[in-house]
Parts: sequence; C-alpha cells; structure tokens
Amino acid sequence: MVDKPKILYILFEGLPPTVIDSQVLLHIRHMQENSDYQFEVWSFAPNKPLYEYSLTKKSHAEKLSGAPVHIFPAKRPALPGSTYINGYKIKRLLKKRANEFSFIHARSDYSAACCSGLSKKLKIPVIWDCRGDALAEFVDHFCIKNLYDKLFSFLKIRAVKRNINLAAAGAAGVIFVSNPLEALYHDLTPSIPKEIIPCVAAERLFFPDEHLRVKCRHDLKIPEDETLFIYSGSLAPYQCFEETVTLFSQINKKNPKTHLLILTPDQEKARKFLKKTLDNNNWQVESANVNAVNSYLNAADAGIMLRKPVQTNLVASPTKFAEYVLTGLRVIMNDNVADSSKIAHEIGAYLSFEEACKLRPQPTTSRVSIYKAALPKVTRSGVRHKYVNIYNAMRNLRK
Repeated sequence: MVDKPKILYILFEGLPPTVIDSQVLLHIRHMQENSDYQFEVWSFAPNKPLYEYSLTKKSHAEKLSGAPVHIFPAKRPALPGSTYINGYKIKRLLKKRANEFSFIHARSDYSAACCSGLSKKLKIPVIWDCRGDALAEFVDHFCIKNLYDKLFSFLKIRAVKRNINLAAAGAAGVIFVSNPLEALYHDLTPSIPKEIIPCVAAERLFFPDEHLRVKCRHDLKIPEDETLFIYSGSLAPYQCFEETVTLFSQINKKNPKTHLLILTPDQEKARKFLKKTLDNNNWQVESANVNAVNSYLNAADAGIMLRKPVQTNLVASPTKFAEYVLTGLRVIMNDNVADSSKIAHEIGAYLSFEEACKLRPQPTTSRVSIYKAALPKVTRSGVRHKYVNIYNAMRNLRK
C-alpha cells in the first residue's frame, strides 16, 4: 500500500475547550477519511497552564482527529521576538523530519508567521490559514485609557502588521474564511493558490428532525401554538446578547405568543440579565454540549444572530450560522457578516424583523428546503473539494 501524503498541521492555541475540536480535529478526521491525505498535529501552548491542560487533552484529541497530536511549550505571541524564537523551535523540531511532510497547514496569522522561513530553508510549502482580520479584532476591542495603553496599542498594532506580512511573504498558498477577508489581503497574495472556505458544521450533528423537535418542545414545556426563538452562543459582547433580548422584547409586544430560549454556557449571567430586562416569564436558559445542540435548534422556529457593524464581523464566518441553517432554521440577522448574510438570502434563510413578528410555529417539513440548500455551502463534505484543491496545489509544489 502506498502511504498517503502527510500534512503537518500547526497551531499556537494549545488544545483549549473552544472551537479546536470542531474546526481543527474534526476537519482532520474528515479529510483523512475522505481524501488522499493524512495528518500530524503540532499544537504549541504559549503559557504553562494551557500547556499542562493541553497535555490532559492529548489522548482525546488523537481519538477525535484520528491523527498523532504533539503538544509543545512556546513563547507567548506578545513577547517581542517570539515569532522568530518559536519559528526556530519549529525548524529544529522539523529539520530531521521535513521529508516526511508534503507541506504545512498553519492555522492563523501567527502560526503562518512562525513558519514563514521554512519554505526557503527546508523547502516545505506553507498554507496560511487566515481566520480573520487580526488588526481589526484588536482595534475593535481594545480601549485606550492612558499613556501606557497608547504605547501598548502602538506596539501591538506594529506586531500584528508584521505577523501578517511575514505570513503572506512565506505562504505558498492561502485559505480565507470569507470573500471580504480575501479582498482585504488580495494585494498581499495576488498570485499564489488560494481558496475561500467558510467555517462549517458537521451534517451528522445538525439536521432537521421532527421527532427531536416534538420531544424537545415537550421537555421545554413550549405550547404547540407558541413561536420559539433561539439564541445560541456565549455572552461575549460581539455576539450581541443584550441586543438580542431587546429585539425579542419588540417582537413579543407585536406577538405575545412568542418564547425566547437562550442556549449558553453562561447560564447565571444570562438569567440575571433576563430577569431584570423582560417583564414576563416567556424565556428560559439552557446549556448543552455540541451533541445536544441539534435538539434545541430543532425545537426552535427561528434563530437570532446579530452582529455589530465593525470590520471584525464583516470578514467573519460564524460557525453558529452553519448550525442554524443545517437544522433548516430561518435566521433573524443583519448584514454585518457579509458572506453569511449573502448565503442566508440565497437559501431562503434570511428572516426580517417584520417577518419574525408574524412567524408562527414551523413544522420540520417546511425547513427541509433550507437544509438541502445549505448542505453544499456550510458542511465539511460541501467544502471538501476546496481543501483538496489547495492541498493538491501544495503537494505539486513539493514534487
């Protein structure tokens, strides 16, 4: 049997309990099961607590991905010169094994910046997997209060720009999560192979199901004639939880037979806010692991996904949107996440405020068309050919 070409997947996030399982490890499993590629994961943890925690997750990560996973300590990205120190460490670790790998898939600007010199020094191509506008993420969220903050801001912006330039200079190929993000960096990557691949959800975990809908609504004690709106996510400011509650309050005034379900790990904080904001008891708060979310989404009649009009959101690709539409939900949203808004309009999932006020409980059969239209756009199988395209381009460079 001929060995499959091997990809070295590098990230500087350790193995935190966030999106790494769904966006990295499950991607690797899917590609190993459905393409000619195999993987090895090197995850660098930039602080001791994360490093020690990641070591406890190593076995889980290997089972989930089906690939070898190695955890290494690393210098903090904020440390001056860390890009070169961490890059040297990768080079040292890779030097005797460079011929084993066809190329490197580097997740994030920082990872790609650390790998920037490897294309020339070890003759191994690097894919820059660009997940967002790092500069805008900092500017949108950092508040300057004093002279120290101003100095820090100056240094941080300079470091972010340097990492982006290093990533672009060393990249043999690039993946962007959205069209606006590709447009932002087009001049830095004018002629190398590139693919625009949104954040996706697993079709085996998210799908419309009448049985799940009936059971979950029964467990939640939602009357058959009551329209259920769902917010699924954290209470981070960028997800607009408070704005969501205000929007629901406005809908409820026009249609009293409505109910709000908040699905969040921040349960107590959510309940506290809802108690002081909404006058009646037509809301509830739950939490669920990724395997149980589908039931709650099926119970709902519409999802809510609001975002503020900032650059960070314009170029984003929320996984939550994929989860909503794969269960056939229509989504109350604005146009501030450009690509998600475009897809919602294309597949009939976009729900305006006026339509939401008139919405009645939706049988599962009415949601199948959205689900089918979403499959090729926001699932692993739907975007797999794009990964294969850029992986093949890198593999050919290595020959």
